[in-house]
Amino acid sequence: MDCSNTQPASAPAAIIKGNNSALNNPNSISFSPATSGNNRRCLAIANFLNNTVAIYSVDCTNAQSTPQLITVLDATTSMINGPQVVVFAPFDPVTNTSCLAVFNLRDTPGTITIYSIDCTTSLASPPAPIINIPTSIMEGVASNFRSLAFSQLNTITGSACLAVSNATDGANTSVFIYSINCRNPQATSLTPTTVIDAETGQLTGLPVSLAFSPLTANGTSCLAVANSNSLEPNNSTVTIYTIDCSTPSSASPAPFVVLDNAISGINNAVSVAFSTSGCLAVANAGASGTGSDSTVTLYALECGQPSGPLAPSATLNSTSGINVTAFQRGIDFSPNGCLAVSNLNNVTIYKINSDCTTQTNPALPVVTLDGSSITNPANLSYSVDNCLAVINTNGQQPGVVIFRSTQQIPITPTLAVDTSNCPTITFSGTTDPNVSVTIFSANSSPIASTQSDSNGNFSVSSQLANGTYSFTAQASNATNCMSALSSEVTVQINCQPTPTVTPLPINKKFSCLARAILNKYCRN
Repeated sequence: MDCSNTQPASAPAAIIKGNNSALNNPNSISFSPATSGNNRRCLAIANFLNNTVAIYSVDCTNAQSTPQLITVLDATTSMINGPQVVVFAPFDPVTNTSCLAVFNLRDTPGTITIYSIDCTTSLASPPAPIINIPTSIMEGVASNFRSLAFSQLNTITGSACLAVSNATDGANTSVFIYSINCRNPQATSLTPTTVIDAETGQLTGLPVSLAFSPLTANGTSCLAVANSNSLEPNNSTVTIYTIDCSTPSSASPAPFVVLDNAISGINNAVSVAFSTSGCLAVANAGASGTGSDSTVTLYALECGQPSGPLAPSATLNSTSGINVTAFQRGIDFSPNGCLAVSNLNNVTIYKINSDCTTQTNPALPVVTLDGSSITNPANLSYSVDNCLAVINTNGQQPGVVIFRSTQQIPITPTLAVDTSNCPTITFSGTTDPNVSVTIFSANSSPIASTQSDSNGNFSVSSQLANGTYSFTAQASNATNCMSALSSEVTVQINCQPTPTVTPLPINKKFSCLARAILNKYCRN
């Protein structure tokens, strides 16, 4: 994993502004996983104030693409009712769709509504849920800190585990585990297959954040639960369980690992996230909850292997730029191991090694997102192609800010046009090495295509009729990431036709006389 090769640009690629018809006071976001044969990803945004969930299609591979609104889940058809959290399930290659789960808690008890979303198609009307799960979850002191998490998909059955936090004071604190099958919604039970309770599950605080690890070889997952305890931050823990939601269990599982304060450095845990290699990151808001003593701790976890509390493999602290609070607590891993952290006034991104260590101790961010685009970040989410979406709750650009990776998109080509060998026109320039380059005319019609060499140089020729043309060039790499279009080059092609020599008609008598003189005879 080389996080440094996919650092996001410090300037946003797109901003979905708040206070419009589709976006108002966003409080949770989630990118969909990969889609089949398409570069567009769905970005779901929960809007609690206007009681909707807006879903946008975002192309992270095209520098010129803008987010497109696909649909808005509403209260009438979609049964949205105070959306607190949104999360996408893994992409199902059989149906070419992804499940979207929405936790609703405007009226109690809450509900979980689940939708089948095709990120490549705009919908004429809001979809109805394919699954509607009533819960016993009531509104409590941690109503704004609910969490949902999907496990990886069982590609044979089409099912995935969905964990739901019930962050309520007292003995009712629990985590519900459901087995969700969007491929066959009728096969989904509306009752949890497993309930992690406060006593056996050792939930020492409010379970405000959940995360599933990648699937193990035997098809199970680890579930990490951040148990926040702002009153007694030293008693806050992260409890980790082995979960197989395909097998119902009448008893609460006990954690196989408990990360504590004394050994593990847990200090009011408020958020958890797993990397694709199984590293666990925990955001700790600290005793004050204001960020002054906050940390992010990393752990190399053996899923399903019981052990005592683990010491962190690395700790990010104030020297690293960490300033996590109970509200600025978003953390997420990119597919290649970048770790993004929401702080009080910025987002910091770190390179995490596959063994869950950092290059330096303490680690320093590879990039910091701040200034006019980020002033008060909350939740954030990475796409499978390293787009980072951040909810910005204040400042000059409130709404959702999207950053693309600068290294993933090829360099914008330079373009020169040579008309000296008319009618053969030669296009040349430079871009990234070994990428495809396409030449377009003003009406976006492709004129020619070629491959850049190992130095990034390219040259290709085409024959064109006389006229005035405006040309641009665009580069694309092996993962179909496309650069911005080059600067436009306008040329006048006015090839002069080559003179045609027409032989004079031959007079037969004159020709015969000429031959007679030369050959001294002439035959009729």
